[in-house]
Amino acid sequence: RFCFEDKELNLWVGSSGGGLMRFKRRGVFSYGLESGLPERVVKAVAEEAPGQMLIGTWGRDVVRLKDGRVSALSKLSNNLFVHSLLVDRQRTAWVGTFKAGLHLIRDLQRQVISPEDAGGISTWGLFEDSRGRVWIGGDQTISLFEDGRFKPHPRTGSLNLGGVLCFAEDPKEGTIWAASPDNLFRFDGAEWKEVKDSTSKSLKDIACLRV
Repeated sequence: RFCFEDKELNLWVGSSGGGLMRFKRRGVFSYGLESGLPERVVKAVAEEAPGQMLIGTWGRDVVRLKDGRVSALSKLSNNLFVHSLLVDRQRTAWVGTFKAGLHLIRDLQRQVISPEDAGGISTWGLFEDSRGRVWIGGDQTISLFEDGRFKPHPRTGSLNLGGVLCFAEDPKEGTIWAASPDNLFRFDGAEWKEVKDSTSKSLKDIACLRV
């Protein structure tokens, strides 16, 4: 389902039925139902602190893994289908769900963001750039959280900005890249433009981006 590298250079791999695995240089650790994980399908992880991870499950919300133990992150819900996770530099957890909105969790308090602000009722991608801005891939459009405000990006011409799965930032130019199942986009600071191949066809089936 995904790969994620934490600050201690552990590689985390989520599966579609086998739980979560952590790869270290000298060993492999597996976390499943017997470890306290409430669901075998893991769609996302995010690092809260060294040795402390958030795990997004497909149907049983978000849990915390610390010192090898799994515990609930919030008591407000236990049946959310989590698709994306982010812990920003302010230590706020961003939880993107399937058809249950975008949730922000801080100090065990949960806030549900309206679909109008989040870019849709489902959130597929979350990314914090070098300026501390959070980019949100909603099922309807891309939304930007900046200076305490959500700023959904309107559709420009024929561009469909809905369903973005992943983002990346060019550290030299500062441009933001975004990919959905059907398109690759580039944001130059003013507007989104689609990036196509040499035959002017859309670039499809991109599952991850990294600069």
